[in-house]
Amino acid sequence: MAPTNILVTTDNFWIGGRETFLLSNLELLRRRDQVRVRLLANDVVTCDALKVFDEVKSLRGSRSNSLKGWLAEGIRVMQSESLDLIWAQHYQLLSAWILSVQIDVPLLVTFHGPLLGPGAPTTVEEALGAAIAIHRGGILSAVSHEIAEQLFALGAPSDRVRILPNKVPVEELEELHTTRRQQRELRLVMLTRPQKLGHIRAGAEFLHAVRRSGYRARLTVYSGYVRVDGGAKDREGRHEFVAARRLGRKWLMRNPKLWSVLRDIEFCPPTDDPARVIADADIVVGMGRVVLEGLAARRPTVLIGYEKAVGVVSGENFDKYGFSNFSGRGLRGDLMEDIAAIAVDALSMRSADREYLCRLVDIERSYGHLVETLDSAARMRPCCNVFGGTGMSVERLLNGEISESSFLNSLRRTLSRQEAKTFTGLLTAGGNAS
Repeated sequence: MAPTNILVTTDNFWIGGRETFLLSNLELLRRRDQVRVRLLANDVVTCDALKVFDEVKSLRGSRSNSLKGWLAEGIRVMQSESLDLIWAQHYQLLSAWILSVQIDVPLLVTFHGPLLGPGAPTTVEEALGAAIAIHRGGILSAVSHEIAEQLFALGAPSDRVRILPNKVPVEELEELHTTRRQQRELRLVMLTRPQKLGHIRAGAEFLHAVRRSGYRARLTVYSGYVRVDGGAKDREGRHEFVAARRLGRKWLMRNPKLWSVLRDIEFCPPTDDPARVIADADIVVGMGRVVLEGLAARRPTVLIGYEKAVGVVSGENFDKYGFSNFSGRGLRGDLMEDIAAIAVDALSMRSADREYLCRLVDIERSYGHLVETLDSAARMRPCCNVFGGTGMSVERLLNGEISESSFLNSLRRTLSRQEAKTFTGLLTAGGNAS
């Protein structure tokens, strides 16, 4: 049985894989169980995923970057109503763990990104929070086998680790997608964040490869507008000008073949309704959650990692690509021309093959595992007396008797040898050896 009163904590709640992960899982839970869910985060952007929460508290503008301020607000929220579970999302783990201990509420931590290598904690507070959560927290869940293996490498007990992979809702379609191969042009759709420039550039290279295969095609990138500055009025609305600004002229000078496709790349604002834009696509290109949404819509889906295209997702490579949450990390990419040819051919894929891939990502099949994970976490009590005789306490921090740096230093001194090893390993992986 799932816990009935859950507080979700995270650093920021924007539009991305972490948010849609929560949307899918909490929607699934609420369809079958009576649950109340609240959100506590530093910064919250209005998006469709917020609809699964009964209450949303954003700390933006109220000392959101302050551990003291976060804890004060968290304790106030948690004391207003009894809780069964804190579900902490990677990051803001230190605050979530302290709240768990302070109010005596079980803690479930979900890690969405790698802990070793790119994406590892980069600050002392983040690394300290992750190390303590791994060793003193409750159940740990990872969205991929890659992250689970990193948790084991950092000393996490095997009996406390669960894999709670990304899954998506799947709609029953009476009529499958009709290809436009014999009509006007193919529409390629990519959903990403503007910061993933290498990812977007690889998408442009894929578009070029599709066109070289003999098909007219356009690429729509949902990541945000690029402001068009300067004088000439005829620049306004010109896709090639915006695309050149977004991709970078120096990079284009090193890849002159891509100048020819700029007018067929359109940048649009981010969308919180990916199902709608994917439904109008012929081929979906992206990583992580976007791959799952493409497969759920029965579309040919191309995995493009942070810097390169990897391949077209199929039943044969689904597990291999999914090991790293469809990020492309550690995978060699196929030749771009081969990827383009396979993706176009996949438009004629048999309905049975489309349905097989669709069922692999269907979140309905994860309900039992989700409830078991939440229930196991809710039955595990947090550690007690963790502050010992160090003279450190949350009350002294909130009363201003000690500074945040003193509080963190005192907490570091309570680390066991294994916890200290994990803490150092996280900081080193994140490029901070302090």
